[in-house]
Amino acid sequence: MAHFKGVMVVLALGPVLLVACDSNPIDSDTEDTDDTDHVGITPVYLSLAGHIEDTTAWSDCDHVYAEKRQQLLDFAEFFQATGASFNLQIDFAFLEGARTCETTAMQADYAGTTAINVVDYLAQKYGFEIDAHKNGGYEAPCDPLKPPCEPNYADVRQLAGEITSSVTETVGGIIWDEPEQYERFNDGEPGNLPGTNLVWQPEALTMGVGEQHHESDFSDDDRTSGVWKPAGFDAGFLTHEEANRMVYIGPGQQHSNWGGGACDFAQATDYVEVLAKYLEEGTIESGLIYTTSIGVPQGLIFDNATDQQTLANMLADLEPLVTSGQVVFATYTEVLEAWERSYDSQPNIFTFDKIDPNDYTCR
Repeated sequence: MAHFKGVMVVLALGPVLLVACDSNPIDSDTEDTDDTDHVGITPVYLSLAGHIEDTTAWSDCDHVYAEKRQQLLDFAEFFQATGASFNLQIDFAFLEGARTCETTAMQADYAGTTAINVVDYLAQKYGFEIDAHKNGGYEAPCDPLKPPCEPNYADVRQLAGEITSSVTETVGGIIWDEPEQYERFNDGEPGNLPGTNLVWQPEALTMGVGEQHHESDFSDDDRTSGVWKPAGFDAGFLTHEEANRMVYIGPGQQHSNWGGGACDFAQATDYVEVLAKYLEEGTIESGLIYTTSIGVPQGLIFDNATDQQTLANMLADLEPLVTSGQVVFATYTEVLEAWERSYDSQPNIFTFDKIDPNDYTCR
C-alpha cells in the first residue's frame, strides 16, 4: 500500500482525457456511456489505456514500424470485439514513425477510406482516443546550450496534433510527487525541440506515478479512484482546489498483475467488482464519481495472444455488471463529461486504504 508523503493513497491506473475528438469516427462501435438508463445506480467508470513507449526502433520504417503497425491494427480489431473504450497514449518516436514511415501501399489496406496514417485511422475507425504520453511521466531536463534535448510533453502533443485531429488535451501519465511538473503544465509548457511552437496547457491528468516509476520502482504509484482538481503535485495532490484548472482522473487499482508480481488484487477487474459491491451494499457513499483504469502494456498490444485473451476474459467477467449499469466503459474524455453532466463536477478522492484487505484477491 502506497503512502503519499505520510498520506495513505490509492495507486491509480487510469488515463485521463479531457478534450473530445475533433472528427467523427468512421463506423466506430464504441459504447454509449450515458448512465441515465439505470436510475439510482452509481456506476464505476472503467477506462482502458494502452501505451506505446519511446524507442528508436520505430524509425526502422521497412521492418519494425511496418510490423508493429500491422500488429496495432490487429489489436484494434481484437479490442473492438470486447465492447470497451480505449485510450491510446503514444510517445514521440511512434508518432514520428507515423509521420515519416507511412506509405500509400500501407494505407491502401483501408478499403473505402481516404488515405490516412494509422494513428488517425485508429481514432476514426475504432474510436480510440489519442493522448500524449511519456514513459513513466518522465521529462528529461533540457539545457538549450547543450543540445540535443529529448522531447517533452509539449513536443509530443504538437506532433500528435499534426498526425491526427483526434488528439486530446490529456496528459497520458504524470509524476504526482514532482511539483515542478505541475507548475509547467499549469503555466503552459513550451517544447524542447526547435520545431515546436506549441505552449501546452493540458486540461486533464491521468496515470499518476511516483518519481521512481521510470526506474521500475512502482511502490509510490497512485491508486486513488475519483475525479478532482489537485491543489498541486506532492503535498497538494490529494487536496481538491476548486479554482484550479486541471482535472485528475484517478486510476484506482492500477496493476493488472500481467507480470505475476506481488499485488492486492490478482487483476484490475477484481478491484472494479469490489467497488461495485461496496456501492450496491452502501459500504461507500453513492452519488459520487468512482473511476478505475486498466493499464494495457505495450507488450500486450503488439502480438501477445495470451495476454490479449486474458484481457478479453477479464472484461467478459464484468458483463453482468455492465448490463446492470454498475460498470460503465468510458474513455477519459467521457469520464470527464459524465463528471460534469451527472455529478455537477463534485470531487471524489477515494483512497485505496478504504478497501477492506479481506476483499483482496491476491493470497
